[in-house]
Amino acid sequence: LFNDAGKYLNLDLSKLKNSKKNSIGYNLCDLGLMEDANIIGVIDNTAKDSLLFITKNGMLQKSPSKKYFETKTGNAVKLKLGDSVAGIVPVKKNSLSLIYTDHGNGLLIPANKISETNRNTIGIKGITLLEDEECKGIQNISKKDEFIITLTDRGYVKKFSIKSLPVMKRGDAAIKIMSSSDKGKLIKILGVKENDKILIILTDGTTMDINLKDIPLKTRISKGIRIVKMNKSVKIFDMKKI
Repeated sequence: LFNDAGKYLNLDLSKLKNSKKNSIGYNLCDLGLMEDANIIGVIDNTAKDSLLFITKNGMLQKSPSKKYFETKTGNAVKLKLGDSVAGIVPVKKNSLSLIYTDHGNGLLIPANKISETNRNTIGIKGITLLEDEECKGIQNISKKDEFIITLTDRGYVKKFSIKSLPVMKRGDAAIKIMSSSDKGKLIKILGVKENDKILIILTDGTTMDINLKDIPLKTRISKGIRIVKMNKSVKIFDMKKI
């Protein structure tokens, strides 16, 4: 488990007792992740190649995944003052990775162009950000993916062709992947195929599953459609393929 303060906890699931469905569960502080921080990623030990981290301020760090299963806890990424980890993905040699920002911009880069370093390093500049812009995450994009799905914190979703998103170089300025007329900020992107389904998870525990065939195809810079209506007290937590 990785948190946004750049720490990790190597957790042996076989040593945890099964919890009941409605129980509170385990406190991560009791298990060794002693940070006042948010969990940003969970990676299992089947990830055999590299882990790629992106920070809020656009720094990229790539290191061998095996380094994080050698000790129970440690520093995953060395962070500059005021920075935090925004996302983490396991990558293979030919992976494409899409960095995305709260301004609705994205940068698609080949992961094999990023040099590996040891864990607990600062890394290198991954993206050129605007003055008030920050990275929200990073997502693997498969060569088999046909479309990109974007999701805002106000429940707006858009599907556009992956062919309209060029592969660029690390450190470049990002390009628009969400219309400025959409309400809210970009919080998640996915690479998908026509027959995939997506699951949207809300902070009140409710979920929505959506067939991608039911979402109209748009252009990369067009406005999305609102498919999630929420009370002000409820927020979107995540979006996943199912």
